[in-house]
Amino acid sequence: MEKQEEDLSVQVLWLQVWGLAGLQGAIALTWLIYSVYLPKLLEESYFPAPVSSALLVVGNGLAVVLEPLMGGLSDRDKQQFGSRFPLIAAGIVLASTLFIAIPTVVVFGKGVGEFRWVSIVVSVAWTLAMIIFHSPAISLLRNYAPPEGLVLANSLLVLVAGLLTAFRPVAHNLVLNLDTIFAFAIGSFSLLGAAAILRYVNLPETLARANLTVRAAIEHKSTDNPPLKIALSLIFLSGMAIAWGTQFLTVTLSKMLMLRLEINNVNWLMVGVGIMLALAAPPTADWTLRIDNRRAICIGAIATAILLQIAVFIPSWLTLILAILGLLVAFNLVLNGAIPFVLMLVAPHQAGIGVGMYFGGIAGAESLSGLLLPPEQSVIPSVGAIGGAIAFLCLAACVRVSGRWRI
Repeated sequence: MEKQEEDLSVQVLWLQVWGLAGLQGAIALTWLIYSVYLPKLLEESYFPAPVSSALLVVGNGLAVVLEPLMGGLSDRDKQQFGSRFPLIAAGIVLASTLFIAIPTVVVFGKGVGEFRWVSIVVSVAWTLAMIIFHSPAISLLRNYAPPEGLVLANSLLVLVAGLLTAFRPVAHNLVLNLDTIFAFAIGSFSLLGAAAILRYVNLPETLARANLTVRAAIEHKSTDNPPLKIALSLIFLSGMAIAWGTQFLTVTLSKMLMLRLEINNVNWLMVGVGIMLALAAPPTADWTLRIDNRRAICIGAIATAILLQIAVFIPSWLTLILAILGLLVAFNLVLNGAIPFVLMLVAPHQAGIGVGMYFGGIAGAESLSGLLLPPEQSVIPSVGAIGGAIAFLCLAACVRVSGRWRI
C-alpha cells in the first residue's frame, strides 16, 4: 500500500498542482476582500445597506447559469484549440482590471451625482469576470494527476483555500485596517501573479515532459460514465448539499463554542478550527487512497452528520472536543473528494462543464440561503445540527446513486 501511495505521488504533476493551488488561493483572497469591503464602499456611495447583500445574491444567481456555461465553453476550446488557457487568461486579466477599478470608481466618483451607479455596474462586471475563468481553471486538475491520484492533488487546493478562508471570521477587522486601494491592489496582483505562474508551468514544452505518465494513466483508465444529464444533475445536487452542509456546520460549531465558553465572540477560535481543518486535508487524502473515493465521501458525509448530533445533543466539553477532532477527518473526506468525484463522473472532455455544474450548485445553494434558511444569527444549535445532517446525508445519497456506474 505504501508503495502504491508513493507511485501515485510521483505520478501527480506537483508543480502544476501548486500553480493551480496558488490561483485557488488568489480567488479565495479576492472574494474575501470583496465581501468585506463591499458594504463599506456602497455606503460611501450612499447606497442603503441591503444593496450589498443583494449584489452577492445576484452574483450567486448569475453563477448558477454561467459557471456551467463557461466550463462548457472551455471544453469546446480544449477540443478545438487544444487548450483552456485563452478563456482562463481573458477572464483573469479582465477580473484583475475590474477588481482594482471597484474602489477607484468609488473613491474618485464621490459626489458626482449618478456616477455612483457605476460602482454597481463594475461590481457586477467583476463577478462575471471571475465566473469566466473559475470552472475552466479548476478543471485543469484532471490533467495533473491520474484518476487515483486526484484526491491527493485536490487536497493541496483544499489546504491553500482553507488557510485563507479560515480567517473569514476576523477578516472584517484585518482587511479594513488596510488602505482601500492597497487591499484591492493586493487582490488584483495576486490574481495576475498566480495566473502567470500557472501559465509558466503549463507551457507546452514544460507540460509535455511531465505529462506522459499522467496522460497514459488517464487514457488507460476504464470508466463507465453515467449519461451526461444524470451526471450533471448529481453534481449540481452534490454542490448544493456541500454548500448548505458547510453553512450549517460552521454556524453550529460557532454556537456550541459560545455556549461552552459562555462568551459572545469565538471568532479567533473558529479561525483556529479552520486552520486545523485545512492542515488536516493532505494527511486525510493519504488515508483516502486506501479506499474508493466515493466510499470515502459517503463515510465522511455520514460521519459528519453523526458528529454534529453528538456535539449538540450530548452536551459536554469532552463530546464537543471529540466531535471537532473527528470532523477534521470526516469533513476533509468530503472536501478532498468532491472535485475528484465530479471529474470522474464525466468524461475527460467534459471536465469543464462538470466542474461548472458543481460550482453552480454551490452558488445556487448560497443564493437560496437567504430565502429558505434563517439568518445565521438566529440559528439555534439543534436546528443547525439537524439541517447539516440532512444536507450531508443528501450528499451521501447522491454519491451512492452514482455507484451504479463504474468510474
